[in-house]
Amino acid sequence: MEESLRRRQAEHELRQSEVRFRALASAVPAPLIVERLSDGQVLFYNRRALAHFGYSAEEADRIHTLDLYAHPEERQQILREVEEQGLLEEREMEYLRKDGTTGWVCVNAAPLDFDGDPALVVCAVDITARKLAEQALQESEEKFRSVVENAPLGIHLFELQADGTLRLVGANPAADRILGIDNSQLLGRPIEEAFPATAASGLAAKFREVARGESELHNDEIEYQDERISGVYENHCFQIAPGRMASLFLDITERKRTEEKLVRDQALLKRLLDLNDRDRQLVAYEIHDGVVQDITGALLFLETARDVLTDDPPRAAKALDEALAQLRDGLVEARRMIDGLRPPVLSEAGLIPALENLATEAEQASGIRVTFHHDVRFGRLAPTIEMAVYRVIQEAITNIQRHSAATEAAIRLTQQGQSLTLEIRDNGRGFDPKTVSKKRFGLEGVRERARVLGGTSLIESQPEAGTRIVAQLPVYDVLE
Repeated sequence: MEESLRRRQAEHELRQSEVRFRALASAVPAPLIVERLSDGQVLFYNRRALAHFGYSAEEADRIHTLDLYAHPEERQQILREVEEQGLLEEREMEYLRKDGTTGWVCVNAAPLDFDGDPALVVCAVDITARKLAEQALQESEEKFRSVVENAPLGIHLFELQADGTLRLVGANPAADRILGIDNSQLLGRPIEEAFPATAASGLAAKFREVARGESELHNDEIEYQDERISGVYENHCFQIAPGRMASLFLDITERKRTEEKLVRDQALLKRLLDLNDRDRQLVAYEIHDGVVQDITGALLFLETARDVLTDDPPRAAKALDEALAQLRDGLVEARRMIDGLRPPVLSEAGLIPALENLATEAEQASGIRVTFHHDVRFGRLAPTIEMAVYRVIQEAITNIQRHSAATEAAIRLTQQGQSLTLEIRDNGRGFDPKTVSKKRFGLEGVRERARVLGGTSLIESQPEAGTRIVAQLPVYDVLE
């Protein structure tokens, strides 16, 4: 009798416990099911479970847990883990709805005795939205990584640490190719250690501002070697996440060099046009001072001969001789000017042989001892440059012949890097440069030619102390 009472009491308590369990399970705000361990038959479900998996109440008794697994083999893995550990915690798995669509849940499970059957109570929290967001993020990161890896731009990724250290955390193959270094050896290093020049230039501080989201940066970064541009990089920097930034850069060295050459060529063209106009003026003045003067003198002698031809034949004959002499001088001067416009030796042999020939001819024509020394590395320059250098020296020598009364003159041509220095000295009577009119076209021609070629000139002289002319010219377009 007493045993029967205890059994009925236990059955009553069990029923009460099941009632409490069902009430609690029904109130859980997440899908909850109880499945029989032996065959996976669903023994209990709450309303959220039916709605979540897409079943009606009439279909509930026919639900089998394998119908809910997107990957049925996972059930055995779950049972094994519960058997080994006593429960299952925070397992993420893909599930299957009645309509065939899938989603994701985070599952917690524990063994349970349910109406006398060994069972497993399973509570699932839907994480589909989070999983989709993670997948979208992963796909986005993969696309971003693909873009970074295949971009023709160099890309550096930096991360700002809590202590203010900005570290290089990523680089793409184009960065290796453009900079000619293996950026993987620099990963994890502070920017000042990876790229020391950024500290001195202030670029590292600007990068930190970008990483903090305080600004963006767009600039052309120029590197110099031996005072010449060795590389120019177009740089665009922006924040990609809090404390993270990207630096995109492109080697535009050739473009910059082309732009600079275009600017230089345009400036040179203008100077050459100016020089051409000046040459025409100088030729006009030389004709006026030389050929025209000879012809004028010849005309005067011819007029004299005409006037005295009848009354004084000897004087007329002498005047004719003088006229012939003047015409011969004019012819020589005209030929000299023609040769001076473009000496054949300059076109055929180059600047150095042409200057040697100029020194020899000047000495033979004037009796002034003219020496020429040179220390240059080029073979040929562009024709316009060769002609300009030749004319500067030619005009200086012509000025010496006409005005200095010198017995010696020296020409010296030296090259230092991309600069030519022309020096012409004489031991003549000299003059005071302050008192020389700008209409003295020989000296003015030297100044003008140096100026239009982008160079400088210096004329030093004192009365009875000779003259020294120095011109420094940039060397463009070395051909050999």
